[in-house]
Amino acid sequence: MITSFLAFVYAGTETQHETESWKKKMTTLSPVWTVKTITNTDLKRAQNAELIQVSVLSERKQYFT
Repeated sequence: MITSFLAFVYAGTETQHETESWKKKMTTLSPVWTVKTITNTDLKRAQNAELIQVSVLSERKQYFT
């Protein structure tokens, strides 16, 4: 039971760190985020956009090698 509790605490802490990292990244990339609140949907969209970009670059690399 304590193991489960520690796992949830760890997961929550990691999630918080990741969220703060994404907020900092988004604020750095566009000044609009300094006046607009970043929502959960905004974070998901940014993560999906990065995932797509990495996927496309990976495909291009495989295509040209």
